[in-house]
Amino acid sequence: MISNLSRELVEEILSRVPVTSLRRLRSTCKRWYHEALFKDPRFIKKHFDKTREYNALMLNHNKACSLSSILQGANFDAETILGVDGLTLVDPHDNEPVDVTKSFHCDGLLLCTDPKSNRLVVWNPFSGKTRWIQPQEHYNSAYAMG
Repeated sequence: MISNLSRELVEEILSRVPVTSLRRLRSTCKRWYHEALFKDPRFIKKHFDKTREYNALMLNHNKACSLSSILQGANFDAETILGVDGLTLVDPHDNEPVDVTKSFHCDGLLLCTDPKSNRLVVWNPFSGKTRWIQPQEHYNSAYAMG
């Protein structure tokens, strides 16, 4: 039974699973949930280090797909999309879907642009959490992740 595996073995196995699949696995084992495995900085670093080689996104018609998913044989379908079709970002002001036109990636986070409202959103695909950045009044504002 999977709940009888050592934490080290579970970490090693799960550190090789793509982030989009990890998100679905969070609630499959009470032990992983109660031990906060997915919030453990050691596990996060191990997972990030194993995927660093393929830590890139490919954009195609407002859809983003991780390079590791493509190398594993995935298509640009709803299961692997990290863009507007797979994530449906919703604007908190009007509950309308956001049209993501550009995405930038750093340390597992996505920085997405919303041309309609001229705002930015930082998205964590693993947790599903977002943080909206309001536009500045300055004409040439610049933002960076890293």
